[in-house]
Amino acid sequence: MMGMHPIYDDYAHKRMRECKRKIYSQKGRPSTEERRMARYPQMNHKLYAARMTMGLTKRQVAACVAISPQTYWGYENYSYLPGIEIQCMLCLLFGKSAYDLGFCKETRG
Repeated sequence: MMGMHPIYDDYAHKRMRECKRKIYSQKGRPSTEERRMARYPQMNHKLYAARMTMGLTKRQVAACVAISPQTYWGYENYSYLPGIEIQCMLCLLFGKSAYDLGFCKETRG
C-alpha cells in the first residue's frame, strides 16, 4: 500500500476519530465552525475568524501587511508566530488586540 508511514496514518486516524467523538458527544448537530475547529486543532481559529468576518482572503491580508501569503498561512496555522511589528499591523487591520487574534496565551490569576 502506497501512502504515508503506517504509524503516522494510524495516529492521524485516531486523532480524527477523537476529534469527531468530542463533537458528536455534544447535544445536537455541531455547527460548521465547530466541525472545522475539531478537524484542524492546531489552527489559529481567532485569526481565521477575524479574517473571515472582514471577508478577506489570505492573499489580501498578506498584501495589507506586506508579507507573503505563505507567511500569513503560517501564522493562521501556528507554524510560527509573527514578530511584534506584524502583530501590531494585524491588530490595526482587524481592530482587535493581540489576545483577540490568538497571539497571546490566556493567563490565569
